[in-house]
Amino acid sequence: MLSLSKDIYLLNDDAHSNVQTEFNHPRLHEVFAYIVEHYRKNISLDKAAAKANMTPNAFCKYFKQITRKTFMETVTDYRINFATQQLAQTDASIASICFDSGFNDVSHFHKTFKSKMQLSPLQYRKKIMNV
Repeated sequence: MLSLSKDIYLLNDDAHSNVQTEFNHPRLHEVFAYIVEHYRKNISLDKAAAKANMTPNAFCKYFKQITRKTFMETVTDYRINFATQQLAQTDASIASICFDSGFNDVSHFHKTFKSKMQLSPLQYRKKIMNV
């Protein structure tokens, strides 16, 4: 029934275009694993660079060249994606979702969420619940 439903909505319409070659993938695989494992905590650029066996400056340049985003933009996107899932699937408070997503400040979370999603977290939740 679910697979045949015409009632669908896109949770994230940000088109990601990660241009990676087979050579680059293993180096970034460790970095993405680090992001997935630690996005709810403070993520260190130095630790991510160490995962890629690079200096932080070289890593930043390399990461942006491959992903077309900065390292912190990628972390923020991952956190916002988690927050959108939580807003849609739970009734947890927005402050709770903010901290669970790895943000340390509710006002920064609201500002970042709104800039990425064009809606506040509360507006997003209301829109999802009405669909």
